[in-house]
Amino acid sequence: MAAMTVEQLKDVPPGATEHRDGHVSFSLWAPDKRSVHLIADFNGWNRATDPMRKDDKDVWAIAKKLKPGRYRYQFLVDGHLVICDPYAQAIERPAGDQVPQAVLELHERHVTEAIAYRKQMLDVLVDFVKTRRLG
Repeated sequence: MAAMTVEQLKDVPPGATEHRDGHVSFSLWAPDKRSVHLIADFNGWNRATDPMRKDDKDVWAIAKKLKPGRYRYQFLVDGHLVICDPYAQAIERPAGDQVPQAVLELHERHVTEAIAYRKQMLDVLVDFVKTRRLG
């Protein structure tokens, strides 16, 4: 599956947003900043792995393909300032005086969609059988 394009990342809601194609977009409004990186447990808290792209409205964004699970993340601004996502679903406070970490929980959406599809197909089958019996 291809990554989200720059155009698709434009106008994404702030914070972490799950998309139907399985990607999660992360965005942060940070005017007058030189760089923003996504740092997270899914990238080993590596400060260089996931640079974000800035649009013409000073919104920095990136999309990641993530499996269902529970993730913690932060933003690294201008290479030294670590901040928590102000739009996070939830936050955790690590031990000590560390910056809080945003928490993202992704659930297995495809299971729900598969159940709905099976129900729809069962309804079609039942209608088919009824018309054959009555017809």
